Amino acid sequence: MKDQDIRAVLKAELMRKYAGDSNTLVLDELGIRHGLGRLDLAVVNHRLHGYEIKGDLDNLRRLPDQIKVFSSVADRMTLVVSYRHAGRAFKMVPDWWGVRLAEPNEASGSVVLNSARAPRNNPSVDINALVTLLWRNEALAMLEGIDAADGVRSKSRKIIYHRLVEAFDPEDLKTRIRQQLRNRKAWRVAEPQTSCGD
Repeated sequence: MKDQDIRAVLKAELMRKYAGDSNTLVLDELGIRHGLGRLDLAVVNHRLHGYEIKGDLDNLRRLPDQIKVFSSVADRMTLVVSYRHAGRAFKMVPDWWGVRLAEPNEASGSVVLNSARAPRNNPSVDINALVTLLWRNEALAMLEGIDAADGVRSKSRKIIYHRLVEAFDPEDLKTRIRQQLRNRKAWRVAEPQTSCGD
């Protein structure tokens, strides 16, 4: 069972689930922390829910690093894994991560996704990592909106992010980041992203 077979079924399921919800965006290949990782699929609404897919042809060598990177920004995470890797992968992911098992449906030739563990809220989102989901101009616009951009307009992304973290309450900043991701029009990815309300 290939990654793309699992992805197609999962994405179709998410699109059905959030159809008509203009406050939800389903994203392919969401880059995390300026290239440290890439979520296979992400759902952005009142939370950021990431999905990592491991098919039969994948290996689990990168999973420990992916766990660390994804756990720094996602409110919830779900590993969608073929039976081949299920035993090892289940032991590797934190207990707040959800796990879904991808199994072949012999009758239809398709893939069936079964829940092995429901996702829970991430107990430790890193606000310093989360702000890196913003583009420089988006972060600066947030600071401009509260008259806190003085002295950083010409500075690096890193300094602007630092100012954002200082200027906002963490929960307020999380909400604003999710909203900015949902409202972003020009995604820098190969495939167009889908707002479920359009």
